[in-house]
Amino acid sequence: MLRTSPIPSRPEGRGIPGGIPMTALAGHAFLPAPSLTKLMDRLVDQNLVYRRIDPADRRRVLARLTPRGMQRWQSMAREVRSDWRDLDHLLASEELRHLLAQLAEALEGRFTTVAGRLTTGRAAKAVKRAH
Repeated sequence: MLRTSPIPSRPEGRGIPGGIPMTALAGHAFLPAPSLTKLMDRLVDQNLVYRRIDPADRRRVLARLTPRGMQRWQSMAREVRSDWRDLDHLLASEELRHLLAQLAEALEGRFTTVAGRLTTGRAAKAVKRAH
């Protein structure tokens, strides 16, 4: 089953003193830690994020939006909500629900076809045939 979550009214970490651990952010962003670190370096350089060592556990780094980062986040969240409203008519489509469920199953490694397990190679060939 496809799991979706609404756009939160405020970013995670805003109400958390000190911010969110980088490891938690990496998990939420589906990024390996080194990639997240490079991304966070750029966000720090743009004055969108603060980073600091967690005083409770000096092995952890915490991240938190700056006031400028909060403004950027709020602006982007408004745009995304607006785009979602424009797509409401599609969300009622049974075909879309079915396709999204198949995509979620494939991403979770559970997608099967009548002929057997769908592999990356078979999926790539099917996509080429469709175009």
